[in-house]
Amino acid sequence: MSEVRDSASLPICVVLDCNEWIRLKWLGSAVGLTFISAMQSDPTISMAIPEVLESELNKHRAETARALLDRLHNVIDEINVVGGDITLGGVITTTEEEIDVAIRERLSAIRKQVLYPEMDVGETRRALQRVNAETAPNGHKNQQMKDSLLWEACLSLSAVYRVFFVTGDTGFYTNRDIRKGLAVNLAAEIPVQQGRLRVFSSLEEAVPAFAPEIAVDRGELASVGGRDLIAARAQEAFRRSPVATDLQPAIALRGVVPQYLRTEVPHVFAVSFSAFFLINNGIEDRPHGDAVVVGQCRLDAREASIDAVTLEAIHWTLSDPGGGMSKVREVVDVSL
Repeated sequence: MSEVRDSASLPICVVLDCNEWIRLKWLGSAVGLTFISAMQSDPTISMAIPEVLESELNKHRAETARALLDRLHNVIDEINVVGGDITLGGVITTTEEEIDVAIRERLSAIRKQVLYPEMDVGETRRALQRVNAETAPNGHKNQQMKDSLLWEACLSLSAVYRVFFVTGDTGFYTNRDIRKGLAVNLAAEIPVQQGRLRVFSSLEEAVPAFAPEIAVDRGELASVGGRDLIAARAQEAFRRSPVATDLQPAIALRGVVPQYLRTEVPHVFAVSFSAFFLINNGIEDRPHGDAVVVGQCRLDAREASIDAVTLEAIHWTLSDPGGGMSKVREVVDVSL
């Protein structure tokens, strides 16, 4: 019991899985920047990028830079074709390397708080045992050596820190379902039982746990009208998406569920939101269903305005009028 009590006095260390870095636009989203600000305000908080994670981040950061530049070139080419002028869209001078470096530089403000633990032989052996035993984050015929190494790195860190591991990877959860909580074998680990290692599916959930002063009661902003602002922007994004382009649906708002975090500016809040819509509700001869637009933005309560909107995904389900099978699609990396 003494170890459990002592764990509360350990310094805090945050580990963000690769999927979370990507979801948070490499910490450039409203929630990502709020996290960096929280670290700046509390120098005792560290962030660890274990060796296995660093190599994966390097790979995906380069892929992100390449994909963004490709999209930019495609848009410029289309402008030139539509306008009949090969110079109309301008000249792109930005390189993949410059985008990569710019992403890396985001950590410059907290550089002294970032740790880069190296793998050791013990971690590698234990990770291999997990793979061979097919226990989470692995599964039957589903070998996840990198995830196993990352978990072992978190366990090692938990000997010195209170570790907050943030991952949306379903392999770490019971029956690959985040809603069911951490996988049984992982939940039984001693550091987890003692509170030295905690797992969260998103940074929005994790930040209030190690920086409670940032959390905001939803009722505090009820009079600002933020939900209406978010709903309007989410609906606009939905209508611009490939989903709406293909279907031309009638869309009706069901509701918005926001989660607020305080930023360094008292009247500005980082918002993570899900906006729910009905599709073709009551129109008998058209497919009908529902959709969820998931994203982040920044809310200025003083100006009653939002900006810095980023979208993570649009999830939607449709059923044909005759009661046939439903279709479920997901559009990720949606641009406004």
